[in-house]
Amino acid sequence: MAGKWLTLRWTRPKTVDYPKVWRTFTGRDLDSDKLIEYRIEDLTESRFDDAIRHLEAFYLRDEPVSQVLGGRNDAQYVADYRMICRSILQQKTSLVCFRACSDSIVGVQTNYIRTIADDFGKQAYERSQSPKTRKMYDVDSVLTKQFNAFDTYGVSEYFYLHNQSVDERFRGLNIGFHFFEAGKNFCRESNIKLMHGIFTSNFSSQAGVAFGFKQDLAISFDELIKYHPELDMQGIKSERLSLKSAKV
Repeated sequence: MAGKWLTLRWTRPKTVDYPKVWRTFTGRDLDSDKLIEYRIEDLTESRFDDAIRHLEAFYLRDEPVSQVLGGRNDAQYVADYRMICRSILQQKTSLVCFRACSDSIVGVQTNYIRTIADDFGKQAYERSQSPKTRKMYDVDSVLTKQFNAFDTYGVSEYFYLHNQSVDERFRGLNIGFHFFEAGKNFCRESNIKLMHGIFTSNFSSQAGVAFGFKQDLAISFDELIKYHPELDMQGIKSERLSLKSAKV
């Protein structure tokens, strides 16, 4: 194995403070109608393990593709996922949400800056050991093989939305939308002109539309099941797979 982590070429500018709070908003407190402040800030190394556990608990359980593949119950899939997430977290572009006066994680959004010279997806595919992990990438490639954000938007780098998890007790507070806004603030300060990602769930797609993401390419899961039966997406709890972008 060439190295412990997958590699990404972009490094965070020294002019961008770290760690930094990127967005605050008000929402109801847990188990009450009281409004409190929530904050979205840089995920620091001391919370990497906590963040990955949060993603395993909520993202792997609820994200439609991982759910239908049964990834959460596959030890090698989970090991692949940890390796991929850890690699992304090294770049210091991922975000975490806390509520006021608490250090318990409410939500996590893993992101990375992809440059035109990166081959992160190829590295992840080749280093993954579980056939289920590779199948997850094969699902994404139904769209990603047909669309190139670098060419379409004329950029050499972009902010890639990787995964997002929100504790189910705090859902309904539009935290996904606020993560997107925090990401936009990060992009503006880091001189990144585009946000881009693949959306698999109805909820994340709705949050993306509310934020202002433009749909680049999409396929319904009914069509995907019809034309790509080898991907085993029968019974998936989502309407469509889509690529979306937002200029910053």
